[in-house]
Amino acid sequence: MTSVAEHLHSVDGVIFSNIEYLIDDRGLLSQNVLAQLRNLAEGVAVLVNTQDVTAEYDYPAIESGLAFLKSNGKLSFLSRFYRQLQPSTSHYTFDGDSAAIRTLQSIGGPRLSKWAIQSSSTTASASSR
Repeated sequence: MTSVAEHLHSVDGVIFSNIEYLIDDRGLLSQNVLAQLRNLAEGVAVLVNTQDVTAEYDYPAIESGLAFLKSNGKLSFLSRFYRQLQPSTSHYTFDGDSAAIRTLQSIGGPRLSKWAIQSSSTTASASSR
């Protein structure tokens, strides 16, 4: 089984590679990063709960870590972040622009996602001319 440190290192590498190779494809980059952000949030939950980088990264550890985040008021922002990621990384597939907007909503809140929507609609109207 994988340790939480190995898991976090792996997720970091995948996110970095996606940014490096997909920088010009915002939609695909957003879809890939959304999936990895959920993995990252689960790893952070396990690490914060166990406070042990050698802890096993498995389903029971993830469940326990997420419950710990939810019950700890100081860490509620992490629990909210994880909840916001769930719809976009479960059984739904968003098109590129929707994934980009969803990513910005998850990491930047309403102002950043409003900017992304405006930017997306401006780009769409310019390309239809």
